[in-house]
Amino acid sequence: MNKLICVLTLVFTSFDCLAGSSSLCEGVELRIEPDMQIPESSFVKEEADKAKAELLKLDHETNDLLTKFAIENRNRIIQGYELKERALSLKTEEAVNEYCTFLVNEAFYHD
Repeated sequence: MNKLICVLTLVFTSFDCLAGSSSLCEGVELRIEPDMQIPESSFVKEEADKAKAELLKLDHETNDLLTKFAIENRNRIIQGYELKERALSLKTEEAVNEYCTFLVNEAFYHD
């Protein structure tokens, strides 16, 4: 019975942690227009992997403005993912501040 209570406590605590971890930068005021802001949900492994694959297909030597914007946008998703992962793994104030500063100042789409 005690083992069951311990397991259930761990499970519910884990769900509480996940529910509360929607943002590492809770309370930080975003200055970027909402339609230009890259959402934090984009800074996950799947999106970073997709951005890396898309970068391989783009012509980095072109002068086409839309292609340059696409390259910059993909790089920002990768950078955001790397900063977020670093903040989550190190759990230091410095790493979290670096991620939050990126989110406020650089996490926007070029178009």
